Amino acid sequence: MHPEIEIKMKMLFRTVPVKHRDSCPICGTTPTIDHLIDYEQAACDLKNH
Repeated sequence: MHPEIEIKMKMLFRTVPVKHRDSCPICGTTPTIDHLIDYEQAACDLKNH
């Protein structure tokens, strides 16, 4: 890279306010979704059966 070229990268994040609901499956009083699913791994596991 040429020394006269300077590249600056800036990361921007946006926060979105979300109302809390007791019935939410992620953040409610009794969450049923408590982990992420790796769908690519799950598809590979199905191919091996």
